[in-house]
Amino acid sequence: MNVLDIIKAAEETPLAPLPPEIEGYADEENPEVRGRWQIENLPSFDWALARLAECEAEAAEIDRQERAAIERVKARAAELRAKAERGAGFFRFKLLEGAERHRTLLLGTAKKKSREFIHGRIAWRSKPERLVVEDPKALEAWLWEQPVERGLYRTKIEPEMAALQYLAKHGEIPPGCKVSIEPETIKIEATAPEGAIERKP
Repeated sequence: MNVLDIIKAAEETPLAPLPPEIEGYADEENPEVRGRWQIENLPSFDWALARLAECEAEAAEIDRQERAAIERVKARAAELRAKAERGAGFFRFKLLEGAERHRTLLLGTAKKKSREFIHGRIAWRSKPERLVVEDPKALEAWLWEQPVERGLYRTKIEPEMAALQYLAKHGEIPPGCKVSIEPETIKIEATAPEGAIERKP
């Protein structure tokens, strides 16, 4: 098949559907640039790069405005939250203080541990005893002296990726691993007109 046949076959091949994120786009500057519009020459490439830079700058400005609006909302929310939290802290402190001073009034002389109210409940809860580590180094030294059969400590195996990468480069692939080869990609860099450097063809 010669070059002309290849071109003809490409022209007759149905075009793939547009990605959903660009479906229905129509350019504001040039209404003809929409749907199946294609880049066919060098000026079109340069114009498309310029429009890409403009659209990305517009999206970045929208992001900036969004962040500014969010910061204003967050500042107002923080102000209101701080006021509400001060109130909550005040009443929680007063309730704890009152409960400590008036435990008998709340619970009577019985073995009750809580008192129900219309708007809530005040209760005493005792926590079970638990071991607290005060000197981790002393505990670690003691654990090293204990036989593993006692089950008092555990060891954790983590892969050392730098060493495994070295093995893979020299042909040894550990079980459960595979070599991933990244495909070549096209990098598009759009430059805003004011930042572009003129290049002679």
